[in-house]
Amino acid sequence: MGRTDMSVGTRCYHSDVRGQDAILQFASEVAKMVVEGSVRVETGGPVPVKEKTGVSGLLSACQDGQLNIVQEFLKQGVPVDSADEDGVTPLIDAAENGHTAVVKLLLDSGASTDLVNDVGWTALMVGAEEGHVDVVKLLVENGASVDFQTPDGYTALHFACELGFLDVVKVLVEFGASIDLSDEEGDTPLIMAAEDGHTSVMAVLLDKGASMDKEDPEVRTALHVACLQGQVEAVKLLVDHGASMNVVDDDGDTPLIFAAQYGFSEVVEVLLKHNAPIDVVNQAMWSPLMRAAEWGHPAVVKMLVENGAAIDMQRPNGATALNIACEHGHLEVVVTLVNHGASLELADADGYTPLITAAQLGHFSIVQFLVNRGADMNAQLPSGSTALLTAVWYKRLEVVRILLDNGADINLCGDFQSWPPLNVAYFSGYSEFVQLIFERVPPEKALTFAELVFAVKTKKETPPAPRKAESVDQKHRNGDTALRIACERGDLKAVGRMLDRPNNDINFGDDENWTPLLSACEYGNTEVVALLLAKGARINAASADGTTALQMASEFEHPDTVKLLLENGARVDLADEEGYNPLILAAENGYTDVMEMLLARGASIDSQRVEDGATALRIVCADGRLDVVKFLLKHGAFIDFVDNKNYTPLRSAAWNGNTAVVQFLVDQGASVDLTKNDDWTPLMSASEYGHADIVAVLVNNGASVNKQVAGGLTALHVACTNGQVEVAQLLLDQGAAIDVVDGESNSALICAAENGNTDVVKLLVERGASTSLANKLGWTALKSAKEKGHEEVIAVLQKRSKWTSVQMRLVGMFRRRVGS
Repeated sequence: MGRTDMSVGTRCYHSDVRGQDAILQFASEVAKMVVEGSVRVETGGPVPVKEKTGVSGLLSACQDGQLNIVQEFLKQGVPVDSADEDGVTPLIDAAENGHTAVVKLLLDSGASTDLVNDVGWTALMVGAEEGHVDVVKLLVENGASVDFQTPDGYTALHFACELGFLDVVKVLVEFGASIDLSDEEGDTPLIMAAEDGHTSVMAVLLDKGASMDKEDPEVRTALHVACLQGQVEAVKLLVDHGASMNVVDDDGDTPLIFAAQYGFSEVVEVLLKHNAPIDVVNQAMWSPLMRAAEWGHPAVVKMLVENGAAIDMQRPNGATALNIACEHGHLEVVVTLVNHGASLELADADGYTPLITAAQLGHFSIVQFLVNRGADMNAQLPSGSTALLTAVWYKRLEVVRILLDNGADINLCGDFQSWPPLNVAYFSGYSEFVQLIFERVPPEKALTFAELVFAVKTKKETPPAPRKAESVDQKHRNGDTALRIACERGDLKAVGRMLDRPNNDINFGDDENWTPLLSACEYGNTEVVALLLAKGARINAASADGTTALQMASEFEHPDTVKLLLENGARVDLADEEGYNPLILAAENGYTDVMEMLLARGASIDSQRVEDGATALRIVCADGRLDVVKFLLKHGAFIDFVDNKNYTPLRSAAWNGNTAVVQFLVDQGASVDLTKNDDWTPLMSASEYGHADIVAVLVNNGASVNKQVAGGLTALHVACTNGQVEVAQLLLDQGAAIDVVDGESNSALICAAENGNTDVVKLLVERGASTSLANKLGWTALKSAKEKGHEEVIAVLQKRSKWTSVQMRLVGMFRRRVGS
């Protein structure tokens, strides 16, 4: 192959000595050759280039804002509206990257303003989305359509409002953009701005007459959306402009119901001050108070009841806010409601009082509180069951203890074959319960053990006539079923009987979509799981938060159940809404036997948790699980994986003080100074919390004691700021620069003084730290201590200053004497 002729380049660098002119000349000649589609080689033959070489060059120049090169491409005849394979034109490229001068050149050269790329975006849209106000203004001044819509209905104004680009919004509105135009989801620019709390943008739209009553497909207005997202300033702006607080979405939810449900107390306060309807219910008959009780927001509950919410309002199933709070285990809400007069005995349609509800679900703190406040412990369901009976049946040991210690009647019979609690406890095989109850049977009524067994056996063999309350498929609270409860308890026979019936509830979930299979897997009832799968249970069905059966079995270390699920096709990498998959759950709990099975079935060892991007290795390093760390590295986990919060496994272990894990990781080759986005190193994380042994391990393995990260911080800065004197001494011993300053010109001494860390200040002064250094505010260490009122530090530094003054005077005297 011949060599490329470099004569053009040679002329650029040697024959022309005018610098910038030479570069421009070279760019012009290169552009000309590219447009022609060939370059010359020694043989004189052309080297073909791709058909769109000239187009690609123009696009690249527009993208980079190279005005002169763009000019040359256009001069050589590259079409101004040419596009790449994605439909991107030079104008779109220049607009997206904010190159105003290039945009102007293209427009002056006849570029079409409203050409779209493959996803239907114009140059105006990409300019608006990036917030390039000068580009946007230039485009609309040259005729760009302000109301052009993408296939999904977005306009340039939608983009600008969603991202909060106020100046862009002003330009678009000034040039006549339709402020109430909806996208295909029904969202207007105002709704988009409200969702993200861009109040300045909202103010512009409202001043121009934007409709506050426009609704999305779920019939939600801007006020709904702002309340749903907790955007308190946006809510204030809307209600101040007269937004209706009576509007309901397609579920009947008002703005107040949304704010109450998600616990946005400041939003609730604003709405109540503007007289939002406080007891309006949605289509499912939930009031704001009930939603706040369900989700556990005591501050909102208090605000609502103090503003007149009907505290004992009941849903169609009879549940009150108190009963709902008891059901969900929200003690603070229960306390708030009872303290404001909620009825302790108001039962729901099934006869459940708040106490029976809390007892059945095992919320013992609530049970104790209700008992202390005088709730009737002997109230009965229509079947006769009491709080004590239901607590025994559902294995709620702490609840049983509380009820027995407070005098619950142990002779009341009901439900479960009309037995008293003692018989139920024995029949169910709960020995602790039998003992607890047996101790409280009066001597004159006590049965011998043999009599008790005989009584139970007789009851089993000659059951009373069936009563309505014994219907096993009866729906329970929360949409629960007897089948799910039997699966939780591992009652194989009961499960079998129920599954043999038509219309069984095998895939029926409660209000959280918790199915019988999930319950059986949570408790490791493998035989029940096998039966459910054989009868058609959906193995990968997930609860409302994305929890699957395999996740449950993995989290609670039920290897037999895990094995069964995997053999029946359970997906190994399904994660819940927070990104916890079976492997991460098993790793977090140290279950290497379960992890072995999951990895053998193809589980991804470096899969990440959603909330922070952490892998299983990073999580167990933070938890100090050395055995699991070794297991994961043996199976190929990436030792230097950096998560979304810039933590490596080593930094997590160092931050949490897990010395053995740190030592093992560095022995395995973990990078000791690895950071991402110039964030803290493992050494800094260890220094913050005073883990001196880990600091020693890291520096002995090559960690840089003087590495500076974002803001100019070093490990010494971190240790001194946090008062970690042992670490500071160790770092200084290892050569840490004592007077290095951060981005604000703070030295380690200034950091220690400002935070009142006297021992660290003493150490630094003894080691010769400069007391005269000042930060960008002009504060020395002494002034910092004075500003913060740290008297002990002030004394140390003033003593140092006096000693320095004495030294200087002595030196002066000595020099004068020598001079004389």
